[in-house]
Amino acid sequence: MSEKPYWEGKEFSFFSHKNCEYFPCHKTKDVENFNC
Repeated sequence: MSEKPYWEGKEFSFFSHKNCEYFPCHKTKDVENFNC
């Protein structure tokens, strides 16, 4: 049995920086759930 990554289950594991000049930095159909 392997251990989970340290970031799994943490709030910072999902990040969406909507004020970034390049947002979205790749094509997405769901901007609200975009992970940078």
